[in-house]
Amino acid sequence: AISVVPLADLGYELASEPALPLPPETIARFAADEVRAHRVHLRYAVDGIDDVPTRRPVTVLFVHRPQGWRIADDAPDLAGAQTVTWRGPWDHGSLHLATAQTEGGRSLVIGHPDNAAFVDDLADDLPSVVEAVDDLWGDSWPRRALVVVTSSREEFSHLVGPRYDGDDIAAVAVSDDVDHERGIATGQRIVFNPAASDRLDDPSRRIVLAHETVHVAARA
Repeated sequence: AISVVPLADLGYELASEPALPLPPETIARFAADEVRAHRVHLRYAVDGIDDVPTRRPVTVLFVHRPQGWRIADDAPDLAGAQTVTWRGPWDHGSLHLATAQTEGGRSLVIGHPDNAAFVDDLADDLPSVVEAVDDLWGDSWPRRALVVVTSSREEFSHLVGPRYDGDDIAAVAVSDDVDHERGIATGQRIVFNPAASDRLDDPSRRIVLAHETVHVAARA
């Protein structure tokens, strides 16, 4: 599903930590081939959105084949070892994308076919929402946004973390690092709860989107 997302960059970066211990049954699955598990960072940049790539932690199982090292699993069960694997929207099924031309260029809304209408409505809202945030905050921010509409509680938790659990939160604005001296925040995303499409009418949807877009503008 990730193939439909316009990406300017995609790759894995090995973390500085040593290889994780492997249970015997995991090694046995691959016969005589060398097997290693590492914590890595998934590096990706959405074209037109991310000036700097965003990075997310993933645990990857690598297997050495005659052709070289290959990825065997990006969410291995290592029997007691602490593993972490971030999951993007593309890991939760087929995607429905909608774009909007806002003051800073192209904005993007990512969701799934089951909430396509809500995704399209948000894309329609974005140009006027960005203009409204400009009126409030000024134009010293990217003036574009990447919005994700989740379809399950699990997907929402993967994208925003477990502390924002529950249907009482319509949406959350998240980011990676914030460099206050340079005024740059990377990996900014507005993530909608799966219950939002049923709970929000047109005015409240625009209000929530505007509120979260203010966080995008002001974060740095």
